[in-house]
Amino acid sequence: MNFKSIASTLAAVGTTTVLTVALTGCVQIGANGHVYPAEARSNFLSACESQQNATVSMCERCFDAVQAEYTYKEFAQLDSDLSKGTVSDEDAKRFQRVIASCS
Repeated sequence: MNFKSIASTLAAVGTTTVLTVALTGCVQIGANGHVYPAEARSNFLSACESQQNATVSMCERCFDAVQAEYTYKEFAQLDSDLSKGTVSDEDAKRFQRVIASCS
């Protein structure tokens, strides 16, 4: 997965995020039950780490907000669409709302 495209989008909507986290286990389960591979969280946070003025708590909140809104399959598709530049306006606005909620 190219989670750097997600980080780029975070920066584009004026959100800065970052975190380095030690993960254990194979999955990350969100409060709503959405299951993400631990690698997805790690990659997301690592990609966000390069953002200027990022904070640990903001990055954690952003990942949690994304995980609460999207199933892993939806998130993976969004990431792919962002990477290809084929994300719909509706999906881009939805993602921007999610990110704005955590910043």
